[in-house]
Amino acid sequence: MAKKHIALIGVDTFDPNLADGGSRAVYEVLRFLKGRNHRVSFYNFYSNERCRLRKPCPDLWLSRCDAQSKESLDHAITLHEHPVSSSYHQAVVPDGFLPQVMNVLRDESIDLAITGDADYLALLAVSIINLPGVHIFNARANIEKFRLLPRPLRGMLQKRNVLTVSDYLRKVIKRRLDVASDVWFNRFESAGAGPPSYGGESVGFYSSGSRIKGEDIVRKLLAMIPSTPVVVAGHALYDEKEDSLRPPNLSDIGWVDDIGYFLEQVKVLIVPSLIDEGFSRIILEASMRGIPVIANRIGGIPEALGDSGILVELGRRGRPGIDGLAGKYRSHIEYLLGDEEAYGAYRRKALDRAAAYRELQERNSEDIYEKYFA
Repeated sequence: MAKKHIALIGVDTFDPNLADGGSRAVYEVLRFLKGRNHRVSFYNFYSNERCRLRKPCPDLWLSRCDAQSKESLDHAITLHEHPVSSSYHQAVVPDGFLPQVMNVLRDESIDLAITGDADYLALLAVSIINLPGVHIFNARANIEKFRLLPRPLRGMLQKRNVLTVSDYLRKVIKRRLDVASDVWFNRFESAGAGPPSYGGESVGFYSSGSRIKGEDIVRKLLAMIPSTPVVVAGHALYDEKEDSLRPPNLSDIGWVDDIGYFLEQVKVLIVPSLIDEGFSRIILEASMRGIPVIANRIGGIPEALGDSGILVELGRRGRPGIDGLAGKYRSHIEYLLGDEEAYGAYRRKALDRAAAYRELQERNSEDIYEKYFA
C-alpha cells in the first residue's frame, strides 16, 4: 500500500496547543494516520495568536526546520505555521487569506487534505486546487455557521467526504445541510487517556468563557456548596474586576495543554452545557480515569455518557432557570460525595463505559480508514 502525504489544513481553526476538545480530537486523527505509516502534516495558517503554538512541544509536533533528515520529516506529525492577515472580509484579495493558503499548498506534495468545522476558507482553498480529502465536523455550532454561508460555498461539502464525531451530529448534518456523513468516534490515544485517578478531591468544570457551557450555573453552584472545592480549567469564571466576588472554594487553573493535569484534581466532573454539544469529549476523558460525570441531557451528551453518569433533565418546555439547575447539580454532587457506595458504583460504570467505548471506537476506526484513507 503506497504511503500518502495527508495534511490537516486550518485557518484560525485548530489550536496546536490542544487546549480545547475539538483540537484534541483532530490531533488524535492525525496520530492514528501517522500510525498507519503515512506522512502526516499540519499546515496552520493563523491570524489569532491563540491558534499558534505558544511553546515548544516536541512530543506533539515536529517543526519542519527541526527535521534532521527526510526520514524524520516523513515519520513525524510535521507542523508548518504561517501567519496571515487578519481581515476575513479581504480573504480573496491578492494578499488575503485565500491566496496565501493556496500558494503554500501548491508547493507541497499533498495527496489528501483534512479540513474541519466552520473553516470554509481552508475548504475553499483545497477545493480550488482540487485536493481530495475529508471535512470533519466536531460541533453543531459550526454546522449552523456553514448553513449561513452562500449556497456556492455550502455546495463545496456536496463534493467532499464528510465525517463527524457522533450519531447525533450525523443526523444534524443531514437535516441542516442535506449532506450525508459518516461517524468517526473520537480517539483517545494520548490526550486525557491516562490511568484512573484516585487523588482528586474537587468538583471539576471546563469553562469556555462564553456562558454556553453553563458558566452561570457554576457560579450559582459555588455559593451552594461552600465547603466543596471546585477547580475550573479554561476561561476564568471571574475576571479581575470581579475579584471581590470570587468564592474561596474556587480554584481557576486556566488553559491547560495537558488535560490530565486538570482531571487528576477532579473527583466529580460537571458538564452543565446549555448548547447542543456534538459529543462532549471531556466526558470520555473523565470516564477513562474513572471520574463520574453529571451533565445536562442535551445534544450529543447522552450519547457520550451512556449509563455511566447522571443526566440532568432540562425538559422541552419551562426549562428550570439557572437557580433550579444549580440546585439539581448541588443535590447530585452531595449524593455522590456523601455516599461512598454510590460513588464507587458510578466510578465502575465510568471505567466500564470507557472500556466499551474503546472497543467500539477501534472497530469504527478500521472501517473509516479503509473507506476514506487507505
